Amino acid sequence: GLIKVKNEPNPNKIAVVTNKWHRNHAVYKSQQPLLEQLCGHYDLTLYHTGPPEHAPETLMTDKFDRVEYLWLEEQTGEPRIPDSFLNNDYQMIYYPDIGMSNESIWLSNLRAAPIQVMGYGHPDTSGDNSEIDYFIGGHIEEDATDHYSETMVLIPGLAQEPAWPSYERKNNYIDDEKVRINCVWGPDKYNYNLILLLRQIAERCKNKADVEFHLFSSPGVNRYAALIPFVQDIAKTLDNFVLHSQQE
Repeated sequence: GLIKVKNEPNPNKIAVVTNKWHRNHAVYKSQQPLLEQLCGHYDLTLYHTGPPEHAPETLMTDKFDRVEYLWLEEQTGEPRIPDSFLNNDYQMIYYPDIGMSNESIWLSNLRAAPIQVMGYGHPDTSGDNSEIDYFIGGHIEEDATDHYSETMVLIPGLAQEPAWPSYERKNNYIDDEKVRINCVWGPDKYNYNLILLLRQIAERCKNKADVEFHLFSSPGVNRYAALIPFVQDIAKTLDNFVLHSQQE
């Protein structure tokens, strides 16, 4: 049966539930600056949706007052939920990315706190039968409110926070008149219209600059032996690209 959660809300306590709060993931990079606004004002608990022994070394916990772990057993689907969640005092639970893990989908159907909120980490509605109250988004979503079961909280100017690279140039600049553009998307984010757009950019720059696109599609492009068809398909439209298939 459905797990029962007991809640005695403390207005000062907020839980954040995700398994994407590690340094290399776009969910963390884009939403950490927003979540950081709560630090010092609220007691924050991170629930990493996965067993502690599988947590990535890059898990970012420094902004939280405590870190807990909850997960669904891989083989049986049996929930492993700590007592701190089953008997909690959170006024709000924030899910940055419902849909990115099985646990987030499952938990979105539980009423574990008076206020339950989701964010842009997976920018789709949680569905008609979920227990999520609010979706935090930008005012640009105003026309889409009828397509969300949550109440939309639309903040003017809010989008995914840009995350500036932490890498420092190490005197490796070569002045060869070539403009290199880094395209840091996972392999499932590429599509025909996007590649056409890159080609348009190159064509507009023809007489002004020699443009080269560097595709950082991550090791995920090797999944299902996709590397060769991926390269072949992009080469049909774009001829000035370099693929970095083994680099995050």
